[in-house]
Amino acid sequence: MSSDFLKTSEFDNIYNNLPETGTSTGDFAYYTANPEFQKLFHSHFQRISIINCHHFKEEEKEEKEEEEEEEEEKEKKEKVKKNSEKKNQKKKTFLPELFAYEKFSGPVALELAQSGKKVAVLIFADSTNVGGIYMTGYSPAGTQEEQTVLMAPEIYGFLGNRFGVHDIGGNGDGIYNANQKRYSLSKEDYENPEVINPAYGYILTNLLMTHEVQQRMSMKKLPKESVVEVSYAFLSMPSFATGVSGDPIGAMLIGQREEKDGDKIYEDIKRAHSLLQSDHDESIKNHCFSDETTLKAGKLAIFCSEKKLQDFAEQYMGKNGSREVTTILEEAQKNYEACLLEKFTNLIKGTERAGADTLILGKIGCGAFLNNENEISKFMGKAIAKSKYIKYIYFAGLQKNDPFITKVKEAMKNEEI
Repeated sequence: MSSDFLKTSEFDNIYNNLPETGTSTGDFAYYTANPEFQKLFHSHFQRISIINCHHFKEEEKEEKEEEEEEEEEKEKKEKVKKNSEKKNQKKKTFLPELFAYEKFSGPVALELAQSGKKVAVLIFADSTNVGGIYMTGYSPAGTQEEQTVLMAPEIYGFLGNRFGVHDIGGNGDGIYNANQKRYSLSKEDYENPEVINPAYGYILTNLLMTHEVQQRMSMKKLPKESVVEVSYAFLSMPSFATGVSGDPIGAMLIGQREEKDGDKIYEDIKRAHSLLQSDHDESIKNHCFSDETTLKAGKLAIFCSEKKLQDFAEQYMGKNGSREVTTILEEAQKNYEACLLEKFTNLIKGTERAGADTLILGKIGCGAFLNNENEISKFMGKAIAKSKYIKYIYFAGLQKNDPFITKVKEAMKNEEI
């Protein structure tokens, strides 16, 4: 999607000072994170809007109260009419069309925006890393999140200058260093609704896609007339794998635990595993470190109290079908499902507020974070079915016959019925 800004002298100045084709991804990351370079974008920063999904819950509460008041006034005399209108309204709603795209999300976003669509692309953010990626080594473009973020070089300057994001590592000068995150939330800011947090989701609009990544090693500067503006939607997911991240706080804030120390939460999961492993039954020992058991223990650690996690571990041996264990698991599952639905609903609402008609998604959280594909597709579909303005959804990095998309479609249809 192009805009009038791309025809201005301000944009010309930005474009003429961007790194040229052939710059390595490491040098590009180093150069574009430099505060001196980011001064180039300061006038452009004023055009970037941020949609903080953390505010949605309070807005929903106010809207619900207003709706309830209106309902009371109209209920008696318009009940029949209202029910009829609801049915007709439901028939008029449309579901977005779903497509698969084998390319990474960044190139898909670029191609669709160049075709005239108003695009928002999902960035699967690390739980505490506001920018959404680890920049590791000297060729930081191994994942589609890393590649997509690199394509819009003003992101880090905008986050660093405006929204409570802190540089970590290095000399505190904001310059990219290998094997470090660029910017990260401080723990004190995790629950502050005025600070953006990928746990709740946030969207940055009017970002300039100026480069493509070539074979994960170097950057290709787009011709001036091919530069487009897109929105980036940042969202984190619960991680149940203790070896992936040492701090799941950003992902579990809308869980049920009072504990906010991510390291301690993971210690709880490991302690549950130790109790399981101590049993003399070899079959249970082998089962306790399976992805299935890790996922169950992780859900309890994040979405239930510590006591319930301990109860689960102590009762698990030979009592999988006991009422106590079943009740604890059901509560954790209920809280987890509410978390997923809230995340994906926020994502849809946020991208619609950004003015997008096209959303690029992925199989978010189903890999190293151990979220179950069936659960993710179900609640993603439920949220998509509530969309009002999104017309097209593209799943990047997936083949047309991937069963994940079929499951999302089924969930959408079930929600509509």
